[in-house]
Amino acid sequence: MPLHFDCNATTAASEPVIEAMLPWLGRPGANPSAAHGAGREAARAMRRGREAVAALIGARSPSSVVFTSCGSESTSLAFHSSTAANPGRSNVISTVEHSATRKCAERAGPVVEVAVDRAGALDQGAALEAIARGPAMVSLILLNNETGVISDLGPIGAACRQHGVLFHVDAVQAPGKIAIDVEQLGCDYLSLSAHKFHGPRGIGALYVREGAPVSPLLAGGPQEDGRRAGTENVPGIVGMGVAAERAAELAASPEAQAEIAGRRDLLERLVLERCPGTVVHGDPARRAANTTNLGFDLDGTGLDAAAMLGLLNAQGIEVSTGSACNATQAAPSPVLLAMGTGEALAASSLRFSLAHRETPDSSTQGEIEVGAAAVSEAYASLTLLATD
Repeated sequence: MPLHFDCNATTAASEPVIEAMLPWLGRPGANPSAAHGAGREAARAMRRGREAVAALIGARSPSSVVFTSCGSESTSLAFHSSTAANPGRSNVISTVEHSATRKCAERAGPVVEVAVDRAGALDQGAALEAIARGPAMVSLILLNNETGVISDLGPIGAACRQHGVLFHVDAVQAPGKIAIDVEQLGCDYLSLSAHKFHGPRGIGALYVREGAPVSPLLAGGPQEDGRRAGTENVPGIVGMGVAAERAAELAASPEAQAEIAGRRDLLERLVLERCPGTVVHGDPARRAANTTNLGFDLDGTGLDAAAMLGLLNAQGIEVSTGSACNATQAAPSPVLLAMGTGEALAASSLRFSLAHRETPDSSTQGEIEVGAAAVSEAYASLTLLATD
C-alpha cells in the first residue's frame, strides 16, 4: 500500500461513512422529493445530514446549508449569486486563493487582490481598505491548501457587515483541523467539500446566511429550497453528515491535534536534518497541524520538485507539489510566489499533508520515518546529479 501524505488533495472515506452510505446506494424509491414512504425516509436521512453539516460550521439553522457536488461548485454558486446581486462591481480576493476562487472571481468581473507577507498572513489593512471601497464580494481562504496557514478572518467579516459587502469563506480545507464558526467569521457564504474530511467524493455544501442573495446555477426543480436544482445525492449527503460529525470531534480535540502535529513535526525534523538547505514555508505558529510545505534549496538554485515527486512515487510515497505540474516539470506555486518565495525555491517545494489517526489513510510513526528516509534518498540522488 502506498503511503498517502497528500491528504489536503483528498482523503479516503472512513468506514462509518461507507457503512452509512451503502444502504442508500441500492434503495428503491429513495428520492427525497417523492411523497411515498421511501421518499419520506430519504428526506429524513437527508435532513440528518444537513443538521450535521450545519453543526460542523456553527450555523444556526440547517436550512442555511445548500448541498452541491463539490467545493468548486459551492464557490461558483457564491460568486454567481453575488454578481447577480451586484452587477459590474469588483470582487476582492487574496493572492493565495485556490484556483477555483481565482477563476470564479476573474469570470465575475474586475478583481482586487490583497497581498500576504512571507509567512502567508493576509495584509489586514489592505483588505479593510478594499472593503471600504464597496466591492460586490470578498472571498478569502480560511486554511490554505498548500501551506496550511490559518487566516484570521473575523475582522474581515466584521468590516464586510459594516460596509454591507458580501463575504465568502473558502473553508474546504478546514474541517477536522480547526473549529469553524460562521457567526464568528461573519460570512454570508462558506464552501465545504466532503472528500477533504473523509467523506465521499462528489458532494459538497455552501452555507448561505439568511437573507444573503442566491441566484441558482442550475435551472430545474425546487430542490434545496429552489437554490440548487436536481435530485439530491442522498448517499453522498448521508456520508457527508457522518464525516462532519467526526470532523467536528477532531477539530475540538486538543489530543487529536497534538497527535497529528507530532507526526508532522517528526517528518519535518527528519527531513530538515537530512536535507541541508531545506526550508519550511508558512507561519509555523498559525498553520494546520497536519500540513508542512518544504522547499528543497540547493545553493540558491533549488531541486526539481517534479523529479523528486517521481522518485518518491516510485517508492510508493504520495505527496504533492501543490501546483500545476506535468510528468516532467513543475510550475512554481503561485501561492509560494505570492509569499515572496524565489522562483527556484518555489519550484522545488513539496507539500506533505497527513491524516488523523484511525482513518483509512493515516500513517504511523514508523511510516513517517520510512517517508522521511525516502525523501532524503531522493534529495541525495538529485543533489548528486545537480553537482555532477
